[in-house]
Amino acid sequence: MKIKILSIVIILMLSGCRDDKKAENQIDDKTQRVEISTKKNTKETFKKIDKNIVKKLNDTISSKNLKTEEEIMNAYKPKDSYTEGNYTYTISKNDLGNDSQEIILVEDDLLDDSLLAKKTIMIVKKENSILKVVSIKENYKCRQNRGHQEWSAELCN
Repeated sequence: MKIKILSIVIILMLSGCRDDKKAENQIDDKTQRVEISTKKNTKETFKKIDKNIVKKLNDTISSKNLKTEEEIMNAYKPKDSYTEGNYTYTISKNDLGNDSQEIILVEDDLLDDSLLAKKTIMIVKKENSILKVVSIKENYKCRQNRGHQEWSAELCN
């Protein structure tokens, strides 16, 4: 009997750990929000950053001769030097193939009364040995009692 129960628990745990890498993407042009569904019943919304800002960043990449994805993210969102406490600034990368990288910046424990964390996702592509930003999107997590606690394009109260 114990073996049957243990087997059922293991099967349930393994079936719940499934991570579907094929995300469904939907873009709502009116609100400039992007929804990405990476798991069943889990949606993360993003605020899409204006193309003019992306163009200015690409001009900065050229003028300052930025060579790495980290330098580019730091040019767009520099680490906050005025924070206190447990502020973290974490950059990670995912290879998307076709000379493209997804650069993810998570700033956590922000010095803000309503905003707890901010996530910025940048798609960078190498063209003729030069890095170019293709798109930028961001979302937010609010502090307790100041709005949503999950990642969302909705601003905090």
